Amino acid sequence: LADVPVDLLAQFVRSAPHTASGEPCVGERLEAALAWRAREGVDQLVQAPPVGRDEFEWLMPAGCVGHDREGRPVILERPGRDRQAVLAALAAMSAEEFVRQQVCSKECIRHFLGAASRRRGRRISKFVSVIDAGGIGRHHFDRRNVAFFKAFAEVSSANYPDCLERLFVVRAPYLMTALWALLRPLLHPVTAAKVSILGGDYAAALEADGVSLPSGKLPESDELEGWVASTRRLLAAARAEAEAVLSRPR
Repeated sequence: LADVPVDLLAQFVRSAPHTASGEPCVGERLEAALAWRAREGVDQLVQAPPVGRDEFEWLMPAGCVGHDREGRPVILERPGRDRQAVLAALAAMSAEEFVRQQVCSKECIRHFLGAASRRRGRRISKFVSVIDAGGIGRHHFDRRNVAFFKAFAEVSSANYPDCLERLFVVRAPYLMTALWALLRPLLHPVTAAKVSILGGDYAAALEADGVSLPSGKLPESDELEGWVASTRRLLAAARAEAEAVLSRPR
C-alpha cells in the first residue's frame, strides 16, 4: 500500500459500505483501478493531455469556481456552451476519446482536492458539482451521446468512487426536469439525495447549501481558465511553496 496514492486509498475504503453483495471487495477494486491507471497512463494526463484538449475545454468549459463552507471545491461544468459545435465535436469523437478527455478533467479535480486539503489542514476528499444546463437540448440526449456519458460514468464509478458531495443542475430546461423525474426512482436513495435540479434562480438554493458565489452568479465561460492550465498553475504554486519551506533556516 505504500505506493498507493492516499486520496485514492481513502476513497476506495470509504466506498466499502456501498459495495453490493457479489461485487468484488475493496482491495480487488483498488487493485483493478491501479492497473487501469498504469495501463492508460493516467498519471501523465495533466502534463501530457489528450489530443484536442484545447478544443474540448473551449466546447465544454469547466473549472473550480470556489469552495463550500466545509472547504470542498465547487466545480462548474457548461456542456451546452455552443450547442451545434458541441454536437458536431461529439459526432466526430469516439467513446474512448470522450472518456479520456473526461478522465483528464477528473485528474485535475484530484489535484484541486489535494490543494483544498492542504489549505484546510485535513483531508478534503469530495467536491460539489454545478452543471449549468443552459443550452442543453434534446439532441444532447440522442442514443450515441448517452452511450458516451454512460461509458464515462462506468469508468468514473470504477476508478473514482465516492468523491461527489452534491450535484446541482442549474438553469435546467423542462426536458431535464422531466428526465430526472423518471430517473430518480431508479437510483440508490443516497445518490438521489445528492442531486438538486434548479432553474434560473439558483443562487439562493446554492447559498443555503453552503455554496457562496462571489458575484451572486456563476462566472461566464470565458472567465474559466481551463482545467489543464489552472491545474498546472496550482501544481507550480504547490512546488514553490514546498521549496520555500525546505529552504528556510533550521
